[in-house]
Amino acid sequence: YQQPWAPEVPPEQTFECAITVN
Repeated sequence: YQQPWAPEVPPEQTFECAITVN
């Protein structure tokens, strides 16, 4: 995910995406 701070996506999903990408 490019924008983990995107207001469209919830913080929980963003965190998961970040972990997966990282």
